[in-house]
Amino acid sequence: MAGQAQAQARQQQMQSQTLRPTVTVQGQVDNGVVPWNEGLTLSQAIVMAHYTGFMNPSSIRVIRNGQVARQFEATDLLRGQDMALEPGDVVLLTP
Repeated sequence: MAGQAQAQARQQQMQSQTLRPTVTVQGQVDNGVVPWNEGLTLSQAIVMAHYTGFMNPSSIRVIRNGQVARQFEATDLLRGQDMALEPGDVVLLTP
């Protein structure tokens, strides 16, 4: 019975994780899936994904519903240009 209880707890945990909205960050990052929450910005998602590239990315694209929603250069973020992300967005970091 203890084994069944553990299996059920594990299954519930996996289901709750898959139901949580996320943002995917592709590129040189340690964590490619970032939990989404209200107010999450592009710069916050990149920090949460832990960018590991030697230099700043040359291009940052936000893909929403299969379309490029916006494209940035790294210097754009340094100048304060940012955007709110939505659940399911994909951030592409190009070296």
